[in-house]
Order: sequence, then C-alpha cells, then structure tokens
Amino acid sequence: MFNRYVDGLATWAPSDPSLYRYRAQKVAEYGYTHEDHYMPPTTA
Repeated sequence: MFNRYVDGLATWAPSDPSLYRYRAQKVAEYGYTHEDHYMPPTTA
C-alpha cells in the first residue's frame, strides 16, 4: 500500500547507491538539520 501511495505522489528515488552512502555520512557527521547540498559534489 505504501509504495502505491508514494507512486501516486510522483516521487522518485535515486538509483545510484553512492548517493545513499554520501547522505549517510553527512547525517552521521552533522545530523539531519545541517544545511548542505543533497547531492554530492561533482568532479569535472
């Protein structure tokens, strides 16, 4: 039921696992309220 609800909201989830590792590291360091960019910095 929850998945249908989320689909109905037109949400998306990143498919790259490295994003989740990046966010987990930031949350562990600063907590959820730290104002940084959601996505990791890109290297050009």
